[in-house]
Amino acid sequence: MNLKYKYLYLFASAISIVLAFTLSPHHDYWAYLEQWDNIINGDSAGNPYGIVHNFIGYLSLFPIVYVPKALFVCIYLLGGYKLLDFALAEGVNAGILSVFLLLNPLFLIFGVYYGSNDLFVSGLTILAVLYLIDQKSKIAGILFAFAIGYKFYPLFILPFLLFSNFKLRKSFAYSFMISLLIIYSVGYLYWGDSVFDAFRIGLERPSKSLSIFRFIRGESSPITFLGIENADSLSVWFLFGSFLGSMFLFLYYRLDYLLMALFSYVNVLLFFKIGHHQFYFLFLFLSLLVYIKHKTDLKQNKPLIISFAIFIIWFFAIVIAYPLTEQYNSFPQIREWIGLPNFVMLLIFNVLLLRYTFQKSYSG
Repeated sequence: MNLKYKYLYLFASAISIVLAFTLSPHHDYWAYLEQWDNIINGDSAGNPYGIVHNFIGYLSLFPIVYVPKALFVCIYLLGGYKLLDFALAEGVNAGILSVFLLLNPLFLIFGVYYGSNDLFVSGLTILAVLYLIDQKSKIAGILFAFAIGYKFYPLFILPFLLFSNFKLRKSFAYSFMISLLIIYSVGYLYWGDSVFDAFRIGLERPSKSLSIFRFIRGESSPITFLGIENADSLSVWFLFGSFLGSMFLFLYYRLDYLLMALFSYVNVLLFFKIGHHQFYFLFLFLSLLVYIKHKTDLKQNKPLIISFAIFIIWFFAIVIAYPLTEQYNSFPQIREWIGLPNFVMLLIFNVLLLRYTFQKSYSG
């Protein structure tokens, strides 16, 4: 990496880590600390997260309880560093990319301030993808296993990574499966069946603010006259239906694996009922990677670039509004309707992304 950008990124990263250590716990981090305290005291490991969350909880035994939070930030920054290195190799302006990764509101608020564990998941996932591009399949498999071992949503991009020129990446597949088996075997020895509670808890949770399903069940929803008051149960059907559709398109039409990985993950954001802001960390990473890889063609695709820019402006605005409105509690109506415009803008982007993917396939 160019030394100027390297030092700039490392300096800003150091500031971010210091802030992560010094800012008091907020938002979900309070829940993490409570869960980890219960786990360390011998209670059930049942929580909405995977087994890696439980292992990381032992870091909270340090006198400074922010050690896990700082770890989350570090993994995100490592993923960003690796992405910048890749960008420079591809001739992309790493200065703009550095500013975006370090100063975007999602990272500053939900990362440095709130300490979301999705920093860890998204950071490991993008590292795994980049190591896979570098032909370091075994390392990629291990990293991806730890990401999946924390939260399950990266599974929706896994099948697209398993194939190189539509031949199975055996080394990556074996490394991933063995690593995940070890992680969950160790967890099972410690906590038994409760390590699988995350599946059940995820299915039972109600829809959240950024989900279209939260809009549908909202008290202010304009479609209540249709007699539809709650469609949360449909989320899993749309989620897996869109995933299977993505896989069919990918295999049948032999589409680009990175573009389809992004397309599949956007479908997760569209149809997963737990619409949390922090799930968009991985969206940002994958979008940046796709742009770096396809920058020449994408610069000519103004509708796709404009749709992405509009969505990002909207999304960063609602991220900034989140702490300013006491997490929207000052204006509860926001939670009622915010899922609709978010869904529409994201859907437009994904349709244009799929169109570009097919155009790329035909031109190639």
